[in-house]
Amino acid sequence: MVKAVSVIGVATIGAPVARRIRDAGFDLTVCDLNEDALASFAHRGVKVAQTLATARLDLVLVVVAPAEQVQDVLTGARRVARGR
Repeated sequence: MVKAVSVIGVATIGAPVARRIRDAGFDLTVCDLNEDALASFAHRGVKVAQTLATARLDLVLVVVAPAEQVQDVLTGARRVARGR
């Protein structure tokens, strides 16, 4: 059962997705390299991070573009699955 969700990339498309997930009652963590994007969620009591290396999550949604950012999220130095 999904309880803890993370949205990686909370800009134009990811932010509304993350807000709907939060409003649905899930334990939400948002991840983005943009401090302003993170701050808008932190002010609402949402957990924020620039990496998910230590997070315990049931579901991770990646909402980034272009393809180079997707590759960085999945295989780069700050990748989601690092150490797993």
